[in-house]
Amino acid sequence: MIYVLIEHYLSEGGKQYFPKWVDAVRDALKSQKGFLQLEQIKDMEDIDRSLLLLQFNTLENLQLWAKSEVHQTLLQNLQHYRIKKQQSQIYSNI
Repeated sequence: MIYVLIEHYLSEGGKQYFPKWVDAVRDALKSQKGFLQLEQIKDMEDIDRSLLLLQFNTLENLQLWAKSEVHQTLLQNLQHYRIKKQQSQIYSNI
């Protein structure tokens, strides 16, 4: 199992738009091979962070998603609100 913790750095307007954007990403992921789950999560010590937890069955399927045109379009939709590029950390269970 592959887990990706993603932080988006957004303007105030972006933070308001983020839940709607996450819904669009979730809809796009439904047909993506190997997709398991997408959750918007909250840092209990810093609630202003824009965090996602993404889960795929394999690293290869995650990489296919990351390289897809749909993924690039979705990121472009968030570009207007971005303060800086998102950061991702990839994990797997043992």
